[in-house]
Amino acid sequence: MKIPTPENIDHWLFDWIEGNLTPEQEEQLRLFLLLNPEFDTDADAWRQSTLSTPEVSEAEVSSFGFAENAMAHKKEKRRRMVPVLWFSTAGLMLAFSLAMLWPITIPTSSSVQAKNQIERKKATVTPQKQRKSNRLDNRTKALNAFQLATKSALMDPLSKPSEASNFASSKKTEINDAIALQGVMLSEESVFSANYPTLKIPRKPFDKLPNSSLTLVTNQAPNKERQSNSHANRFKLNKSSAIAKYVRKDNVSTSLKDRVYCIAEKSHLDLNDGFAGNRSQTRIQTSSFIRDMNGANEKINQQLACDAYVRQIKSGIGLVANYSQFGKGVISEWSVRLIYAPKIALSRYVSLEPSLSYTMGQKLLDYSKVNNYSNFTYNSEIIQQFQYDPNLPVGRSLIYRDLSAGAILNLGPIYLGGKVDNLLQHQDNIHTNDFDTLDRARTASSFMLGTDFSANHGKLVFSPMISHWTNGQNQLTQVGASLQMNRWVIGANTSTQKAIGGLVGFQGDHLALFLQSTKSQSILTQQPVYLHQITVRINSNISRKARRYLYL
Repeated sequence: MKIPTPENIDHWLFDWIEGNLTPEQEEQLRLFLLLNPEFDTDADAWRQSTLSTPEVSEAEVSSFGFAENAMAHKKEKRRRMVPVLWFSTAGLMLAFSLAMLWPITIPTSSSVQAKNQIERKKATVTPQKQRKSNRLDNRTKALNAFQLATKSALMDPLSKPSEASNFASSKKTEINDAIALQGVMLSEESVFSANYPTLKIPRKPFDKLPNSSLTLVTNQAPNKERQSNSHANRFKLNKSSAIAKYVRKDNVSTSLKDRVYCIAEKSHLDLNDGFAGNRSQTRIQTSSFIRDMNGANEKINQQLACDAYVRQIKSGIGLVANYSQFGKGVISEWSVRLIYAPKIALSRYVSLEPSLSYTMGQKLLDYSKVNNYSNFTYNSEIIQQFQYDPNLPVGRSLIYRDLSAGAILNLGPIYLGGKVDNLLQHQDNIHTNDFDTLDRARTASSFMLGTDFSANHGKLVFSPMISHWTNGQNQLTQVGASLQMNRWVIGANTSTQKAIGGLVGFQGDHLALFLQSTKSQSILTQQPVYLHQITVRINSNISRKARRYLYL
């Protein structure tokens, strides 16, 4: 047991409470609990398993005057014995005198016959029944005597724990000897299987708790109940098994490593706003997206995102800023999205993370670069067309605002979520100057489902996920997975647009770098389209106050 691990953490916590750890080992245990917050509840349970009372010195005990009071009590009892003996002697003499003067009665024939019948009935009782009744009487007397003696020894404030235990053991020996002389040997189960309290003296732990006192522990489970519990435990999962760890896993703070999503043209906040503030670290991330380089539908997008958890409001907040340029400057767009995502704990391993975001942006048009009445894909999943009437003025700028809402449900080992964009259906007619019919953005919805598998104390993490996006008749399904091996990350993804991609990256304690490339098929030209993505992420130090926000 050189260092604390998830497999031997119970032994380390036991030695910590018992005071068996060295200062170096105590420091190792504190560091392990800091880096593994999921064991804080276990440490609190071990810390609360002892009862602490202030230590009383010998000088304080002697100042109470217990010995003097005991001697005075004995002297007072001796003084009171004289009148008691005098009255008891006088009573015995008076009773003897009355017995001598009482008239003697002569038995009649009827009383003699009744006496003979009683003697014959007694003679019919077999010696075996007599021995059985005597045995039961002796057991009852022995048990009552031992219970009274033990209770009196434990309840006496002047008695010491060692004296109480010696007194109980001596009484036990005397009762067994007395019963053995009568030919009735009582087993340990028959006489001493009662739930007598046992004394345990816990040692002082290494923290600032005062000295512990005696703790009474009663064994109240009978033998039959213990046997049933032992049979029931056979069907329970081992806590250290991989299946048990996977089932009871808390996805909100599974490990110190952040999850990596291998989905084309999406960051973690683009998948769902509920991911904002789901870590105990403040994250600053920048992502660059390059699609169809030197093609007719070329698009460059630069995103800067920041999210964190705020303990005072028990919620996550996020800020996402985007700048896009399409068709070598035909359309330019900037937008800012504010995210609010509260965290709600439904149980130990089940949590709900709803989210609400407000988006404000502007689109700019360079009409000189427009190929009128041509189709284009500003978004990879939607086909649009430039339709401008040269006889009408063409707008150069479009300002829009909209809302999005979503939620993520963490169910132990898995998480699932959904999101709805463009709830207000903002005006989106930058591609036309026909103002008779306003072209509004369609409401888009997305769903996702994923999980994590960890091994080797969190150094190996496999995270698969499936995502589905729909916008009216346009649909897209993507499947991606990432594998984190210590500090290196690899991943792969595919989609219904005949896409296939890969990801490589490095993820350290405070800095992460990911490179991702995807080859897909354009829904407009049915030609291969390449998408390249570069992501740089900076993480702050771990916040001890925020890492277990489910219990704050």
